[in-house]
Amino acid sequence: MKVPLNSTNKLFRETRDHNFEVVVQGLFVKKWAHRWMTSRIEKPRILILGGALEYRRVSNLLSSFDTLLHQEMDHLKMVVAKIDAHQPDVLLI
Repeated sequence: MKVPLNSTNKLFRETRDHNFEVVVQGLFVKKWAHRWMTSRIEKPRILILGGALEYRRVSNLLSSFDTLLHQEMDHLKMVVAKIDAHQPDVLLI
């Protein structure tokens, strides 16, 4: 979008300084959703998750990397299954 800068317009000022920034007094709306994503939901189901999705291991026990990776993947699958069971339209973490 090219904005004309002239002396009669109150929103903009013309300057020769290259560090000058123009602030537009108004509102610009852009559609942020992907073109195949639903943009309007009549009765949305909102799920508020009160914590992180990551696996929290006990810090004082030693484990192999493969065991930790397997436990984390199992935990993540379980959390995703619980979220999917509620079928939320919006997920807030």
